[in-house]
Amino acid sequence: LPVLSSPRVFQSFLTLHLLDARISEAIVGLTRNLLRIDRRVRKLTAMELGFTRHNTSNQNTSDRLGPNQGTCTRMGYSSATLISLFFIFMSGCADNQPPVTIESLRSSEDPDQESWNVDLTITENGYLRLHLTAGHVLKYERPDSIFMLLQSADGDSVRVKVDIFDVAGDSSAVVFADRIYYYERENRFVAHGDVVATSISGTVIESEHLTWTEEDRKLRTPGFATITESGRRTSGYRLVANEDLSEAILENFTGTTFSTDADPTESSRNRNNR
Repeated sequence: LPVLSSPRVFQSFLTLHLLDARISEAIVGLTRNLLRIDRRVRKLTAMELGFTRHNTSNQNTSDRLGPNQGTCTRMGYSSATLISLFFIFMSGCADNQPPVTIESLRSSEDPDQESWNVDLTITENGYLRLHLTAGHVLKYERPDSIFMLLQSADGDSVRVKVDIFDVAGDSSAVVFADRIYYYERENRFVAHGDVVATSISGTVIESEHLTWTEEDRKLRTPGFATITESGRRTSGYRLVANEDLSEAILENFTGTTFSTDADPTESSRNRNNR
């Protein structure tokens, strides 16, 4: 067995082989069923031919045989021919399939570019819109999408950070996450893992999944999220907020009040700086 470069490649390699084994089993079962059908068709054809010859030896076939008997004989030969063509087609398809190699697996999984300690800025119409920093970045260029995966470097506890700026270039909010996907063509990012977004006014949004798009300049969480603002902590689902967190909408929310003497952003800062 060849040495595989990563657990992901090894898992893909095993998955393809298991799928190949299941397909082979299905083809074997289908082949057996077709052979049974072929034997029955040949048996019926032979019986029909014998009956035809027997009646022909005694009297004129046109007087004794119906029109469907000759048709049945031709159908028998047509079924056998179709079965033979099926096997030829299947063998041709199998021959045309390229073999699965380690190189092909690597080409589908490996990034096109890989960088460390990345400091990336995104501008729109000459104004700064995003500032992304990460210890490790993988860039993938696919026919349908070009995106980057930003994550911490191995052994590094510094989290991925995105600074969001408004259309005038002023700071709106900062987002910390375990990993962030940035899609170049759509100009959007998707943050995953212990996501914390903080506005310049101190409003904090916490979730496991958060998205931002340049098109509408909105922050969204498809699942559970909490908002901490002015001594009030609100929880709910499917949050939609302005990128500066000045307005936010939550579905199925409940509010919990805590002491105004406590700093609601202290726990968030501790997690982001760990």
